[in-house]
Amino acid sequence: MPPMPSINVTLITGAASGLGWAMAQHWYAAGHHLVLADIDEQALIARARELEDSARVMTVVTDITQIDDIAALIEQVSERFGRLDLLVNNAGITHRSPAHQTDPAVFRKVMAVDWQGAVELTMAALPMLRESKGQIICIGSMAGWMQFLDGQHTVRQKVRWPSSLKYCAWS
Repeated sequence: MPPMPSINVTLITGAASGLGWAMAQHWYAAGHHLVLADIDEQALIARARELEDSARVMTVVTDITQIDDIAALIEQVSERFGRLDLLVNNAGITHRSPAHQTDPAVFRKVMAVDWQGAVELTMAALPMLRESKGQIICIGSMAGWMQFLDGQHTVRQKVRWPSSLKYCAWS
């Protein structure tokens, strides 16, 4: 399909809830065509129903840790809209426990979703983004620098640790 120059196409990962859904609503109201990607199929179906515009909204169940899912996502964007103007890497997971009590598999999973998935999706989307002179937004968590880990959003310590050390220092 040839590019449609009169539209803006925005792809948001982690789009079915939280900040991803809020951004989807914002860009939808601004007139963008949306590609909502998330691992939660039922939530995506519900979000598409809420927006009620199948011409402007496409949902794609995507596990961004799976390269085949990433390839299929980009292919579907290309086939449906022929362009991509904005990529929002928003998908993310978290895990809270002291580092010395955390299975290394947990670290691998968090990094696969929060970092590697975003990198691989960005690389796959670059040809379309270059063609449209598009933009990339990467959403990061405040957990790396906020002074709480108890789930209650209370300050447990006033010492400011460097982000990379803070997680390992708490017991």
